[in-house]
Amino acid sequence: MYDTGIIATKLLTEYLFETGEGQTAFDLLSSKKEISFDRMRREGATTLWEYWDGIRSHNHPMFGAVTKYLFTYLLGIRQPSGGAGFEEVVISPCFVDGMNRAKGHITTRNGVISVEYEKHVGEATVKVFADPRKKELQRQKNFQGEAVRRLLWSKSSHMTRNIRTSCGRSV
Repeated sequence: MYDTGIIATKLLTEYLFETGEGQTAFDLLSSKKEISFDRMRREGATTLWEYWDGIRSHNHPMFGAVTKYLFTYLLGIRQPSGGAGFEEVVISPCFVDGMNRAKGHITTRNGVISVEYEKHVGEATVKVFADPRKKELQRQKNFQGEAVRRLLWSKSSHMTRNIRTSCGRSV
């Protein structure tokens, strides 16, 4: 359960993902306890609240900063270290217990990049699509200790590999 304010919620979640504690970050994001995003949902919120307990504003974007991590960590759509403008992209999903499938996309100045995956017992099927305007897409994920890298040239791609259901450090 989160017991953080607007700044620490974002920083704590990012820190957990970056230090290999993606499962803990996911558990916080999906918690059903009293201080949680789920509480807002259960109480009929269609926007984020200013405070966890619901006092004051019920239309406050500050806690929304963590939604970035749904794309950068859980879907794994990131830039390599030192990258800019999504000229190069690394796809490295964070597979966690409690989430067996995910699907989403981001729109960059070079086009749309989408990732979809579904976990099965000990493996995952990952589908990646790069918009035809995208020059280079690099996919990387550790599968049984081996880094898998492959360039995709303006087409979709699928892969199925055995997985470790944990999140690695940043690229």
